[in-house]
Amino acid sequence: MVALAVLGANARQRAGFLWTEAGALVIAGVAGGLAMGTLIAFELIKVLNGIFDPPPPYPFIPWTFVITVLAAVLGTAALATAASARWTGHVDASRLRDL
Repeated sequence: MVALAVLGANARQRAGFLWTEAGALVIAGVAGGLAMGTLIAFELIKVLNGIFDPPPPYPFIPWTFVITVLAAVLGTAALATAASARWTGHVDASRLRDL
């Protein structure tokens, strides 16, 4: 944020950058997590297919759990981003030298 301030971005622009970056990271994380969870579930079904007699006709998706975890992730990300965006108005350009 300090670098953006030194480049001339005002507090609103720095907060917008922060929200956009957080949104992109959350979307990428949720999409990657859902994709990996799906792949692992299908591989687990393949491995356990010989154990169950008869095997299940389709995988069970615990929608309540998935929606609860998704809501927790979105809420936590929004809270952390809002807390970080609160400090975008306080810029000390001398901190740039510490990097």
